Amino acid sequence: MELIYSPIFWGCVLPSTAAAYTDWKEYRLPNYITLPVLILGLGYGLYTGNWLDSLIGAGLGFLIGFVSFLLGQMGMGDAKLMAAFGAWLGPYGFLFVLFIACWLGAIWGIYKIIRVGKLKGGFRSLLKWSRLPEDPDAPLPAGAIAFGCCLVAGLWIFVFISLWAKEAMLG
Repeated sequence: MELIYSPIFWGCVLPSTAAAYTDWKEYRLPNYITLPVLILGLGYGLYTGNWLDSLIGAGLGFLIGFVSFLLGQMGMGDAKLMAAFGAWLGPYGFLFVLFIACWLGAIWGIYKIIRVGKLKGGFRSLLKWSRLPEDPDAPLPAGAIAFGCCLVAGLWIFVFISLWAKEAMLG
């Protein structure tokens, strides 16, 4: 399989998977992983001549993530990881990953809310937005998920669909 020879695998998928593990365990996406992935993605875009797509993808990823951060719905690590994915995949690939990640996050979030019994207040309790706490050491809301894990799962799905489509086209 040529995936292991691909720059996206070594520069994006593997480090992001390590970041997802940290997010799963600690609800944090460390800068020492997200920022190098972003820089490598921008560099790869420049190297391949797709620098504009890379720049637009990174900007779009960061913008969506930053607005979500300002609304208290995710941390800045998620925004930086989204920018990194945008740099590697361009705007269209990033939006595909984000779409998959949002579906995975919604399923995971609903599962967690049901599991902790937060639906006793009816469907309206599901629609209430709870903000992430300002203090990083404060406890997280009951339905909080590690969205970085969803983003990385979406990235893996994107990579495998891309490989499958390439194989199907080439026969």
